[in-house]
Amino acid sequence: MSQLPFIAIDNCAWEFDGYNDKLEASGLTVLQLTVASATEDAAAASRQIQAAKEIVAADPKKLCVVGTVDEIRTAHEEGRVGIVFHFQNALPIGRDLSLVGRFHELGVRVVQITYNEVNDVGCGCLVADDTGLTAFGRELIAELNRTGILVDLTHVGARTSMEAMEASRAPVTFSHSNARALADNPRNISDEQIEACAALGGVIGACGWGPISWTGSDEPPSIETVADHVSYIADLVGPKHVGIATDGPISHNMANILAHFQEINAAYGSVTGAFVDKFGPNIKHRYPMPISAFPKLAEALRRRGWSEPDVAGALGGNMLDLYTRTWK
Repeated sequence: MSQLPFIAIDNCAWEFDGYNDKLEASGLTVLQLTVASATEDAAAASRQIQAAKEIVAADPKKLCVVGTVDEIRTAHEEGRVGIVFHFQNALPIGRDLSLVGRFHELGVRVVQITYNEVNDVGCGCLVADDTGLTAFGRELIAELNRTGILVDLTHVGARTSMEAMEASRAPVTFSHSNARALADNPRNISDEQIEACAALGGVIGACGWGPISWTGSDEPPSIETVADHVSYIADLVGPKHVGIATDGPISHNMANILAHFQEINAAYGSVTGAFVDKFGPNIKHRYPMPISAFPKLAEALRRRGWSEPDVAGALGGNMLDLYTRTWK
């Protein structure tokens, strides 16, 4: 299918090797692409950005790199998918704040400040004793705000995330997190975190990744489960504060995808263990909300009585507004 009639944004995706049937079916306008994962440094991030740009340049009729809201609107008008570069850890920046501006020049527009563990910024969500945002973390957030890069608090510890929101002069996002009240997983976030993000004017990206969307029932998660998370966040803080993330692969490269599964399962049993024990370690139930399912989620929300403006907001408009208020 062609693009959805509104601007649709996937807040987090990975394993990108070009336009394919998944993107065609999604109707997406924007893909927030992870170009630095949990353990990668500045050199690795720069290589991934360059590789993504080369993929885009090889297919200019279908793809483009976007770094402004005007460029996103143009991509939608032209029927292209715009790529936004996203870090899932601040490790590429290290302690060198000059790299913030450098990565902005390369197209990075969203930076997640920690992953699951401790770094120079603060604590991740799997750290038993979350000691909060560091002094350097406050400096980094100030520089991200100044430069016009959106602060992402996904994977961040509860105390660190609350202190980061207190420190930020701009709205923030939890780009791919679900409500812990529905799915009691350490990767998910509390009502307090959701409310603080909304109070700052931010957006919470309900996430279609199986282990953190699963609510503990005997049935695997589905599109309706993801819609439950979207609806919960909207009921708690209003529909303008919710977005969507698949946290899923775009490519069909099963060797890389399965290797990623094995790595995550081995490293983060507290996040994936119960899900894997229940449904197995394979891909079957891992992505109840793949990128191709954006139109299905829109229909699920409509069946629940959502208005068309609220559906359009949740699937992309709210993030577009957040970009407008944070990017430079």
